[in-house]
Amino acid sequence: MVYDVATKALVSQTKSIGSVEIGVIAAVFLLLSAVAHGYVLFFWDAYIADINKECNRARWYEYAASSSVMICGIAMLFGCYDVGALVLMFTVNACMNFFGDAFVFI
Repeated sequence: MVYDVATKALVSQTKSIGSVEIGVIAAVFLLLSAVAHGYVLFFWDAYIADINKECNRARWYEYAASSSVMICGIAMLFGCYDVGALVLMFTVNACMNFFGDAFVFI
């Protein structure tokens, strides 16, 4: 916030640190899903062992990353460009997925 002498009021002062194309965000979302499926392909035995224990760690980790990217992309579509808010949304959403993974074993 800075003081504007002309209006005698506090106004927010912002600066651009870059831009992100929504197409890139959509591509990253799809890439993260593809990487998770590739992980399952190359570590099939670990995946089957998890499934036999009625858990799916690959799914939780993939959701933690890809859904957080998707949430931030949707927020940016609706006008949220505050970097701090976007980082917080990403982190909270990822933690929610990690907690889901953690409580599977309880």
